[in-house]
Amino acid sequence: KQWYQRRVHGLKTQETSSSAKYPRKLPNLALQRKRRRRFCSYVSAPRGIGEVEQTDVQVRLQEIWRDRKEEVNIGIGRVEQHYEHILNETSTEISELEGSINHKYEAIAKLQEELLVLSMRKDRVSADMDKVTEAHQLKLEALKAEISELETKSSSYSVVRGKKVEESSLPEDERSEVESELECPVCMEVSRPPIYQCPEGHIVCSACKPLLKACCLCEKKYTDPPIRCRFAEKLAAKYFKDEEDK
Repeated sequence: KQWYQRRVHGLKTQETSSSAKYPRKLPNLALQRKRRRRFCSYVSAPRGIGEVEQTDVQVRLQEIWRDRKEEVNIGIGRVEQHYEHILNETSTEISELEGSINHKYEAIAKLQEELLVLSMRKDRVSADMDKVTEAHQLKLEALKAEISELETKSSSYSVVRGKKVEESSLPEDERSEVESELECPVCMEVSRPPIYQCPEGHIVCSACKPLLKACCLCEKKYTDPPIRCRFAEKLAAKYFKDEEDK
């Protein structure tokens, strides 16, 4: 009995001194189980313990289980606090991700709608372009046909004549002077009637006049109808022999 009291008193003293020196920590579970088994063996051992000692042992057991319960509750509180912290952070992150995902879905839906509108617009523009292309081809073919017809008419009414070797009745020196006066500035040939002139008096032959809108020397536009140079036509009549006199 005395040994048991000294043992209990020694455990209390050791526990009090150790708790004063060091802060309370979560004890080692294996060590706690070992101590409980040892203490329970003391209690269950038939040593003839009195009622007071049994009450003291019961009090000690209650204190041990109380301390253990407090430690477990503290551990549970820490675990719950850590879990709440992780849960809050995870919930916040999940909410942010869900918001971002919803925003992306809305953007995708908007882009799909815009893509559909653009596709429909593309189809309309393609159809309009096909119509414009078809109309352009028809108009181009009509213009080409008109150009061909105009070329045919122009060739049928062409005033271009082949060169004829004709002898003039004028003297040689006067002949050279007349040729220089009647020379067309475009084809550099001697002009035949009808001969036209610009407002400044520059002549042009009847073969080159349909090709010009303005004078090639002074760049003055020809009048409509064009002016005929009567003096040059009379001079050309003297230069060329009439076909009836051949």
